[in-house]
Amino acid sequence: MKIQSYATLLLLALFLSFQAQAEALSPNLDSLTEIASLIRWSGVFISMLVLLVAWLMLKFTQNIGDSISSQFAQRRMLAQKLQSFFQFFVYMTAGISVFMLSFRVDDRVLTLIGGTLAVSVGFAMKDLAASFIAGLTVMI
Repeated sequence: MKIQSYATLLLLALFLSFQAQAEALSPNLDSLTEIASLIRWSGVFISMLVLLVAWLMLKFTQNIGDSISSQFAQRRMLAQKLQSFFQFFVYMTAGISVFMLSFRVDDRVLTLIGGTLAVSVGFAMKDLAASFIAGLTVMI
């Protein structure tokens, strides 16, 4: 008899803990559905194509840069700088395109991102201008 009562109490405790966990998970499921509503699923598939095209462009520029560098040894640094610039452009364009295609973005979010980028570029330009002026001062 004691074993059955202990088993019954154990099953009751397990049932109550599972019920409490299910109630605790229900807000998480609501938040998951909210997050899933922010994703534009058709854009995710288009984003995969954008990433594939970006990868192909990067491989193409790598091959072109290597061939130009081997043919024109004097202009190797120029070719590498142009290749780096183009790679940066491809990465940034692909990243922004994937973000805009994959997510439903509100105007307020875009304003927030733009403001953050403006502040960070402003601080970078402040340091750049200070270094430039310091360099001019040292030269004079």
